Amino acid sequence: MSGILGAALLYGLTPSMVRGGLGVTAPAHNLNNAQAFGIELLLTFVLVLTIFGATDRDKNHHGYEIPLSIGTCVLICHMVGVRSIDT
Repeated sequence: MSGILGAALLYGLTPSMVRGGLGVTAPAHNLNNAQAFGIELLLTFVLVLTIFGATDRDKNHHGYEIPLSIGTCVLICHMVGVRSIDT
């Protein structure tokens, strides 16, 4: 019941010109689908490479180095992705 009330409240408070695309992950207007896929692929590769590098057992990481490096990579990838892919 509360989910229905929340959805109705959100629907009522959202401007009508935004309702169709609210929360949709879609490419920016100046990109086609192939370009958006390439950017997503590159950003995912950077994130996975960062995770593999940060969690390598042969490296001697101390304290919060691992979560800080992964979190910083997620932040940077998100900032790049928001401008181009509207994620």
